[in-house]
Amino acid sequence: MIKYYLNLTLGLDFYERYKKFNPTIIRIQSSHIERKVYNKIFYGLDNDLLYHLAMGDLCFIVDGSSNSSSKVIRIGIPVIEYVLNRIWFKQEIKMTGFDINWFRKIYRELEKDTRAKLKYFRNYLQKDKIQLYGISLKTKDR
Repeated sequence: MIKYYLNLTLGLDFYERYKKFNPTIIRIQSSHIERKVYNKIFYGLDNDLLYHLAMGDLCFIVDGSSNSSSKVIRIGIPVIEYVLNRIWFKQEIKMTGFDINWFRKIYRELEKDTRAKLKYFRNYLQKDKIQLYGISLKTKDR
């Protein structure tokens, strides 16, 4: 299955383009990335997204940005992929262009409740790979 997720707010600008795929609306806040409060990203991560990732579905997060690329796509997705691989598969993956120690720090700082939420979806694992990709589109000036 292929799932599309439109990220609030700027991802909604592309609803018409993706409506034929029956997208789900999610919220991954770029302000959490900017403030480096990654626990909030994971604690607030959409359950539908986590379920479909665990099932092995191909998931796309669509986000908009007024510049070249969305922080959610450029930074958020690699962080999500790293942490989920650590929790679900007990594997540490290397992400090109990122310092592995930075990912380790984010992982260590996750709170107990957040880890428990993410671990819950391990019960639904159908594949041994997370298929999460981003689509960053340039928005019109607001």
